[in-house]
Amino acid sequence: MTSGTKEGSNGQAIEVPARYSRQVLFEEIGREGQARLMASRAVLVGCGALGTVQASFLVRAGVGTLRIIDRDFVEESNLQRQILFDEEDVKALLPKAVAAENPHPRVQLLGLEDAKAIGHSEEHLVVETPHADRFAVLILHGDLALGVRT
Repeated sequence: MTSGTKEGSNGQAIEVPARYSRQVLFEEIGREGQARLMASRAVLVGCGALGTVQASFLVRAGVGTLRIIDRDFVEESNLQRQILFDEEDVKALLPKAVAAENPHPRVQLLGLEDAKAIGHSEEHLVVETPHADRFAVLILHGDLALGVRT
């Protein structure tokens, strides 16, 4: 179901799903802003406690594609903080990026090595979760932010 079709400033019809109707009503976003958001790409570096919340909000807001870079696996001791995961993910021994992809098909997963191949110019937004605890992830984030291919 869509919240309707309306012409944008370029004369083309903009179709927005009904789930984003409240965002379309918000003047600062509107139909054109939501369409840009739905066409956007973001990369999230780290998918721990804060990263799972950020990933969920980005997908729910309508970001077109979200790439998650995280090499850790879902652990039972983290389930109270990491809202994207559950006991089934722990039992399946899933990496966090794979488990995050399951409920959100627009999420692409990347391991640390794969992530080194993407450049900042390919993404509209680079999100770093604070307190990344691995030096390689911090270096990768810096490279992504500066547009350096490592």
